[in-house]
Amino acid sequence: MKPFLVSAALAASLLMSNASAAPFPSVVLSDLNGQNHTLASEWRGQGGIVIMGFAHDAREGMDRWVEALGLSETDTNWIEIPVIGDVNTMVRPMIRTGMRGRYASPARRAHVAPAFDGADALRGTSTSEIEVLVVADNGEVTASVSGEATPANVAAIRAAQRR
Repeated sequence: MKPFLVSAALAASLLMSNASAAPFPSVVLSDLNGQNHTLASEWRGQGGIVIMGFAHDAREGMDRWVEALGLSETDTNWIEIPVIGDVNTMVRPMIRTGMRGRYASPARRAHVAPAFDGADALRGTSTSEIEVLVVADNGEVTASVSGEATPANVAAIRAAQRR
């Protein structure tokens, strides 16, 4: 099985301008430690945060979101997804190795899962470098914010988490 699978529903749900009540489809991602994560089903009952980066230099902005939201390495319900795209399978290990070197601990690397195959479907209509989604405990996307971790954007994500 490929480490990243996207259902057709993912494209449909992320293309919606109003993310409220859109189901987050089943996605399997392999983190930088090589562990697979099935989103959002592994977050059933607790919900989670998905931070996606669409530009080569989005890492710092994604990490600012992690810090601004107070996400901890010990939390199990959040993930950063650098959306790479369909690059040659021989190049992917080099990309993953480079990414691994940027995160000091295995606990932090467990929260970073690059997307290769089907990554274009993740972009939806967003032209932003970063998109943050709140996934409710039932697997529904209740909020989507594009851009930097500004106070207003962070407040919108926190408010959606409390719903």
